[in-house]
Amino acid sequence: MKRKQLLNVSLNKDENSKVLIANTAKTDIKFLNRTVRNLTDELEDAEAEVEKRLSSETAVDSSTVEVVFAKTIALQAKIDLYNSFLKKYYATN
Repeated sequence: MKRKQLLNVSLNKDENSKVLIANTAKTDIKFLNRTVRNLTDELEDAEAEVEKRLSSETAVDSSTVEVVFAKTIALQAKIDLYNSFLKKYYATN
């Protein structure tokens, strides 16, 4: 079920509940979009750090892979998670 439907079931079906549902959904979507933007910014910074490490004259070490590159993987997974949540529960039909 979509978030609006779930809230509609749990609240009264008068006009106030419709306004509350719309406002809650707006706030939720704003939060989700802001979080995705912030994570995308973090991902860009992490990718720049990987490129910086790879372009240095020193050899690649475990921290490059296990910390810096792993951070890019984790951030991309979070972005995908938030986008999937947004599509599943807030998709407009």
